[in-house]
Formats: sequence, C-alpha cells, structure tokens
Amino acid sequence: TRTMCEAVWQVLKTDPAARILVCSETNSAADLVTEKLGDVLPDPTHMLRLVHAHRSVASVPPAAKKYAPYDPARNIFLTPDLAQITNSYRVVVSTMMNAAQLYGIGVPTDHFTHVFLEEAANALLPVALLPLTLACSSTVIVLVGDEKQISPRVSSQSARHHGLEESLLTWYSRLRDDRVAADTGVAAVLKVELVENYRSHPVLLSLPSSLFYGDRLIARATGHPADCLEAWPRLPTKGSPLLVVGVEGREEQVPSSPSFMNKFEAAQCVTLVQELLRDCGRAVRQDDVAIVTAFHLQTLHVRGLLRKAGLYRVNVGGVQVLQGQERKAVFITTVRSRRQWVAYDKRHKLGFLFDDKKLNTALTRSIALLVVVGDPYVLMEEPKWRECLERADALGCYEGIPLHDKDYIAEREAREQALIEEDALRIDDDGFLTRSAS
Repeated sequence: TRTMCEAVWQVLKTDPAARILVCSETNSAADLVTEKLGDVLPDPTHMLRLVHAHRSVASVPPAAKKYAPYDPARNIFLTPDLAQITNSYRVVVSTMMNAAQLYGIGVPTDHFTHVFLEEAANALLPVALLPLTLACSSTVIVLVGDEKQISPRVSSQSARHHGLEESLLTWYSRLRDDRVAADTGVAAVLKVELVENYRSHPVLLSLPSSLFYGDRLIARATGHPADCLEAWPRLPTKGSPLLVVGVEGREEQVPSSPSFMNKFEAAQCVTLVQELLRDCGRAVRQDDVAIVTAFHLQTLHVRGLLRKAGLYRVNVGGVQVLQGQERKAVFITTVRSRRQWVAYDKRHKLGFLFDDKKLNTALTRSIALLVVVGDPYVLMEEPKWRECLERADALGCYEGIPLHDKDYIAEREAREQALIEEDALRIDDDGFLTRSAS
C-alpha cells in the first residue's frame, strides 16, 4: 500500500494532467489509501473518496470521511455529478465494486489517465474488471499485489473450472515479457518485482524469502518497530524474534459445525499473548497483536479465551482477515494433531497444511514477532512446513516436541492407530467425526 501510494503521488507531481482512479478490494483498504494520500496531497479538494450511499457513517475513519461527500439530513453518502468528477478531482479512491458507479453516471473511458488496482492478486476476476470499464487504450493500468499469497476464494466448482479462481494479476503475470505495443515499441506489460522489504525483522523475513521467493527478498527494516520485541524474555534466542512451539494437543469438533478446534493450542497462544503484553507492555498493545487460526471453530474458541482474560482488542481470525495488513506480533495456531486428517485437508484445501498461499500470507503479516504453535508430528508431513520448522530449529528458535525423534514418532503413530481402532472413527462426506454402527 505504501509503495502504491508513493507511485500515485509521483505521477501527480510529474504529470499535472494526470487523473487517477485508485481501487481496493475492501472498504478498509480504500480508507487506508485515502488516509495515506491525504497526508501528501497539497489540496484536499483534489481527492474524492467514493463511498456507497448506505455505508455506515461510524465505519468510515475520520481521515477518509473528510474526502467523502455526505448528506447528514438523509444520512447517506453522495456521488458527485459527472461535471464535478471530471473537473474537480485529480484522484478518485473507491472499492472495485463501487467503481461501477462512475461508469453508470457516464464518466468517459478516456477520463482517467491511470487506474491503480490494489491487492489485485486477491480480487475475483469479474470484480477486478469493473474499474477497467473506465479504461481505454491509452490508460495506464497498474496492478499491485502478490500472486504467491492468497488468491480469490471461489466456492463454485464450475467457476473454478472456467478460470475464475485465477486473479487478473496472476493472468497478466503469465504473459510474455517480450510483448511490445505496436505503436510505441515499448513493453505492453511491464512486470516489476519489489524485493526490498521495509516491514519485517530480518529473521522473520528469512522464512518466506526462503520458502517462496528463492531467497530474493532483502530486509531493509531497521530500528523501531522491527526490533522492538527482540528482548522479550520468552524468546529462546535473544535478538531473534521468532518462536515455534511444538505441542501435542487434541483436535475436536462440535455437532453443529464441520470445523475443528484445538483447545490446548488455543490456551498456549492466549497464555503467550498475556506474557507478551505483561513483559513488553510499553512496546506492544493489544491492537498490535493478531492470532491467525486455521479453522473458524478455533477462532471462536480463541476469542472466547481472550475475552475471559480481558483482552478484547486482540485481532483473531483466518488469514483473510489480515490480508493487506500488518501487526507487530502475529501468533499462528495450526490446530491439526492427527495425520489421519492430512488427506482430507489436502482434498478440501483446509487449514494451512497444503495451501502455500495461506502459509505465505500468514508468515508475512508480522513486523517484530512471529509465534507458531503447532504439532510437528503433523506439520512435518508437509515439505514447506518441514523446512519452516527445521529453519526455526537451526536458528535456536524452536522448543517443544523433538522434530526427528524416531521413538517418539513411532509412539505417536501407534497411539493414533489405537485411538482410531478404539473409537471406530471415520470421516464422513461433510467432515464430521462419526462412530460406526458397531
């Protein structure tokens, strides 16, 4: 987001005739873009935050609301008329869906000189195409995102089969680099990979860099806030704000949901969060902490434990909740404790085990501290997780169940098999644990 906003600002400075449309997938992301651009625009009347008429006023941050026309008498946000949009604003910020309003009121396709789409790797293809209805052959289109992180979520098998699970950014990334425009001879599709990272502590960045980017990422984050949690007493290796805790918990279900939870892992995460806030209260607040879970039921259970502990502002949810965001401290609970479910997770793309994009997104949200709580007996079954655990072990940042203890692994296998036979457990088509008739 910061890089895109800087690019928008540079275009505005160097081209007085530039008229830019900036679109994000969500309202919160569009509000953040508005706030950051508002910090540098010399004239606030040059920017419009286009908001859906009936969006809750309370949900719009003050920094974005001052750019959004509002009618207090009718309690609705307003869309300026065509003349105002074409004559008054150099920048229009909107969600991708809401950009269709501009087409509806008749904004010409040659009005905007540039169209920026943020988080283009995570947006559904039809949604990302909506702002492009306002582009013509001379419009510069900038897609910002990372195709190695979470992609659009498509439930329809038919839609996935016909390519709607692929984002616009991923589609463009597959085009040849040697394509040139016939009239100018310059590259028709220019691909730029940003490898310098100014967000995460170097130790934290080393994990996704090795796992997903061929060690190409360069850590540029120095000083505060990247190093503000290096001295947390709970860390096995001081100066390395990474902690991977290997535990043996127990995954459970409830009759009303096919999802899973692991109460032991949840308790471990909440305890560690409490220790962090107690030990480093000056450096980190509740709002700076996020707990990423693999399953919705785990989210609900963790949230309940946090409320009992009086921690109401800690962010809890799946990877999608943190997409495009960052937190000083990120805790991950992987839930799974049985290899029995590995094939089921792989088939249905559940959890973190067999979804590299979810894993990559989760690992790259943290600024100053990353804590992973999981069962290595299961995690070591997946190559990316195995490498992650082994790197943490090599850095002295792993504690808990031994990773390569053959006796322990044999014991776990025997115990799991005995449990399956004793309880006659099986997985039905809906993902529930059920007992056989016997």
